Amino acid sequence: MHVSHLDQMTKGWFIGNFEPSLHQTNDVEVAVKTYAAGSYEALHFHKIATEFTVIVSGEVEMRGQRYGAGSIIVIPPMRQQTFER
Repeated sequence: MHVSHLDQMTKGWFIGNFEPSLHQTNDVEVAVKTYAAGSYEALHFHKIATEFTVIVSGEVEMRGQRYGAGSIIVIPPMRQQTFER
């Protein structure tokens, strides 16, 4: 068994092809996110990975839709996204 802590991860991302990561893979990226006022992630997409974002606090707007705490957003490969708070 391996135990880690979310504070050791970058911006809540803990599975994917990056460091640090609990499981390195090109297939998925998984994060637990807290969105504060002014949070922003630039327009991007993934060629291979499906992105899973779990919002634990705050809210975010994506493509004109608002998502809040408890939302699990699944973004398939090749779909461009931005996140704004």
